[in-house]
Amino acid sequence: MKSKITELDREYNKCVADGFIIPKYDLDKDLIASLLSRAETGLERLHMTGDAFEKQSKDYSFMLRDNYEILRMLIDAYLLFDKVNIGNHLCSNAYLCTKHPEFEFDWEILETMRILRNEVNYRGKKVTSEQWNSLSLPFKIYIQSLQEIIKEKLRE
Repeated sequence: MKSKITELDREYNKCVADGFIIPKYDLDKDLIASLLSRAETGLERLHMTGDAFEKQSKDYSFMLRDNYEILRMLIDAYLLFDKVNIGNHLCSNAYLCTKHPEFEFDWEILETMRILRNEVNYRGKKVTSEQWNSLSLPFKIYIQSLQEIIKEKLRE
């Protein structure tokens, strides 16, 4: 999987050059709060349903997709604080890692999550327990971190 991941600086510069990072002029705190709420509802659903299906079927595709979509909502919500709209997930990841190194989100891990999610959605790939186990902790850390950061910024 790492062979598909390109250099962060190169991707960020390409995103800028291709016009995928679009400035916004207004801060929409209602939208940020709504995205945060939807992400938290998604997390609650995941906690209620557990992973019994995945353990039995040995297929973690839906678990990965659900966690990815929750993470995406939180990334999109956070980027609204920076007053930017970003045209695709690769560029959102590149922007977040470039402009917010203080979060210490790993570019290769975010891209591994994105690429694997795309392989599930567009190529019907099955996610193994090994793949899921390598990403489940980063998902948890990134999701919890963004939740806390967004809540704090909403209180400002």
